[in-house]
Amino acid sequence: MAGLIQMPFSSVWRSGIFELKIATNHQAILQVLGNFLDFPNKVKSAPLLTLSYDVQVKTKLAYNAAGVPLALVDAVKGGAVFFPMANGKAFVAVHLKERRVQALVEGVKAIKVESLADFLFFQPLRRIALEQGYVALHASVVQRKNTVFLITGPQNAGKSSTAASLMRAGFELLADDDCFFKIVNHQLKLYPFATKMGFKPQGVARFKEFQPFLVDGYIYGQKERFSLRHLYAEPKSSYSQVVILFPSYAKLKQLKFKPLEGDHVLERMIKGNLPRRWRKEMPQHYFDSFLALRNLTKMSRAYEVLYQDGTLDELKGLKDGQL
Repeated sequence: MAGLIQMPFSSVWRSGIFELKIATNHQAILQVLGNFLDFPNKVKSAPLLTLSYDVQVKTKLAYNAAGVPLALVDAVKGGAVFFPMANGKAFVAVHLKERRVQALVEGVKAIKVESLADFLFFQPLRRIALEQGYVALHASVVQRKNTVFLITGPQNAGKSSTAASLMRAGFELLADDDCFFKIVNHQLKLYPFATKMGFKPQGVARFKEFQPFLVDGYIYGQKERFSLRHLYAEPKSSYSQVVILFPSYAKLKQLKFKPLEGDHVLERMIKGNLPRRWRKEMPQHYFDSFLALRNLTKMSRAYEVLYQDGTLDELKGLKDGQL
């Protein structure tokens, strides 16, 4: 197996209760992660969940008959959760109990793929966190007083723009893309994971107050990214109101909130936050996540937010208890 001749590089990243220890043979891997993450300046508590990553970049990989890189065969035989990236240029083996990740990237060009950070770091993080009882939400999250808004939906639904509009209404930013939760004694506990906030070009123009924090030359998910680490707030110990928002673009002259109830809410939450492949790879964890999402929807009020360009500005006038 041919390898890239590099000095070893390592780094430690902290966000809330999470600590990521990264070891790699190629410095660009750390740059990929650093471009995407946006950790707050101050982390008050000691980490509750530490993960170790070993990410190796090789010029060419050798495979067995099943398509598993030879360097990961023993890990797979030992029970590690194995999955390849869609482009076939990166592979991950997740040791759930040990909170350890082995990853291989074939070729330097693969490092430039914008989805690599999510594949190498966040997908394993979600799986290992779930092993410890922390359920992942693909959501932007804001809070005001004892109310928290979980803004979720598919990519490019308008989650970040909705969160930014609520920030103009006095809400505090907790997370832009990834947040974990537990329900303890019927109370929602949130564990945000800070990433750089992303806007489409039209959003960049709308939220001029964020423009000083633009990360020059970095685009992820077809969005420009902003380092807002100075704005991230600490989650409350508990919330009296939990509101789930599903932004949806619609040709309406005014912003509209459409109440959602029951199974319709749960179906949307599962679709956006629980990968189907986990049924086969991690059946018990899939079931545990399903129950957690069901309990979350039961304790929440949910709305579809129908908007078009400009109407999200109406959120500036949102008052406490209005929803």
